[in-house]
Amino acid sequence: MRLLRTRNGRAQKTLAHDDRLVNALARLTLATGAKGRPVPASAVLVDDVFTTGATASAATNILRSSGVRAVYVLTFAMEY
Repeated sequence: MRLLRTRNGRAQKTLAHDDRLVNALARLTLATGAKGRPVPASAVLVDDVFTTGATASAATNILRSSGVRAVYVLTFAMEY
């Protein structure tokens, strides 16, 4: 399964936490080829920077609503 960014939204860094989640949900979708394929039991989500967790949370919600039972998040940097 692949998640795709469907459009450019406002920069996450400029938004409050709740607005980041709404913005991320509006920008992400499953890749077309993923629909109709067997749903894996688990998935690894790779994100470059973890700030508030809004993008990871939005992506996890999309994957879980598609039937993935467990989502593991791998992040390369954390911003304080």
